[in-house]
Amino acid sequence: MLTSAAGVAQSLSAVYSDADGWSNVKTVSLQVNTAASGANGIWALHDRTVNNVYLATRRRDGLVGSWHPGPAASLCDTQGTLNCSARR
Repeated sequence: MLTSAAGVAQSLSAVYSDADGWSNVKTVSLQVNTAASGANGIWALHDRTVNNVYLATRRRDGLVGSWHPGPAASLCDTQGTLNCSARR
């Protein structure tokens, strides 16, 4: 479990795989929260078919916005900020 004080940035990474190969992985999501429900947490999604990253609202009833690789940007919700400018 990773914890941090409010306002302190964290870098997270995740590895996804499929037994039949990477081409079967179309969408992935990453949830950061203290509860499995996802409510009031941060939920990011990546759709490989259109190469977009999305940030869902804290209630999971919509999207805050999306980002397509290229220009630096941030997607923000009341629960936090997804910094899309950091690159590996």
